[in-house]
Amino acid sequence: TRMVTLRSRPLRALRNLVASNIAGWVPLRRRITRGISQLGVAYRRGALAYEVGEGHRANGVRPGARLPNVALSANASGARLYEYLSNIRYTLLILPVDDSGVQSAGGLVTAVRERLRDLIECCVVVSVGNSAEFGNDIDVIRDDKAVRVLAGRRNRCLLVRPDKHVALGVNEIAVEPMIGFLRENGYLVATAGGE
Repeated sequence: TRMVTLRSRPLRALRNLVASNIAGWVPLRRRITRGISQLGVAYRRGALAYEVGEGHRANGVRPGARLPNVALSANASGARLYEYLSNIRYTLLILPVDDSGVQSAGGLVTAVRERLRDLIECCVVVSVGNSAEFGNDIDVIRDDKAVRVLAGRRNRCLLVRPDKHVALGVNEIAVEPMIGFLRENGYLVATAGGE
């Protein structure tokens, strides 16, 4: 900022001479542009993305990445995943890939409803052959491709921000990591009653 608002005429002349010479050198100009551009901001290694659990790098979408807008092949209407996500709240994608995950998903949906209803919407993504029910007000997507892309081969939960970036990836189906993340980031305030 001080270089732009120089008051001294000789310093302004020097600044203009140096700037014009630098501007002609393409590699340096590209590097400066990358350094000041916000297009290169990455969430993956930032403070807005958390991973919990073992083996997160080998399976599914990672925290910090933009969630892929998967075409839901099991849905004849041509719907895509983003149609099921909230634009104003976090969305918890629960991705059970086996029977124990489906059982845990039911408990997680109940816990989120009781403790985090105003902050998080739930969406359960299961394979086509899974007939489990999770309640009338919970979106359930039955799509093998979505499960494979988002979860890989293990039970997972993804907490997705309204901008469709994954804020939290948990390699288990549990509510405590979500509550810890929301509390650490100021969305929940601890009270004497627990929340």
